[in-house]
Amino acid sequence: MANIALNGIESYAVGKNKRKIKFIRYADNIVIFSSYENLIVDSKSQLSNFLNQMNLKLSKSKTRLGHTLKKLECGTAPGLNYLGYTFKNIATSVHRGVKNTRGVKQKFKQETTPSRESVKRHKSNIKSILKQYKNSPLEALISRLTSTIKGWTYYYSISKATRVFSNLDA
Repeated sequence: MANIALNGIESYAVGKNKRKIKFIRYADNIVIFSSYENLIVDSKSQLSNFLNQMNLKLSKSKTRLGHTLKKLECGTAPGLNYLGYTFKNIATSVHRGVKNTRGVKQKFKQETTPSRESVKRHKSNIKSILKQYKNSPLEALISRLTSTIKGWTYYYSISKATRVFSNLDA
């Protein structure tokens, strides 16, 4: 339903600034990227207007302006939490940085890890499984834990999650 209701929101929010704004949407999760903060603020107001037409509102607890490399004046930490991942750019020398789509070397590298919230959710999920299968046969418990842990591990294996996996094992 969310995809049907939000169809066309990209063109409405981006408007005439198609080359200066990058828009990502997965169901009702939206991220807007731009080098210009004023364009992001304008896009946020356009999104709000679009949603008001359908009697919907942006969630104040989930909506924020941020930067992936530095801490902003408003106090938001660097990075972006999206779909259970934390995306953060880390300043490095030009030689250790990444190249952009035009082949120009950047002075940062991107680090993608599981978000703290998703790690907490996974731990609580394992605890609830252990409580639920307390009096069950060991085979049933192992089977249930294996499927849960494998699924979570496969989802986050594309990120830099080695340290997170090691901490969860401890």
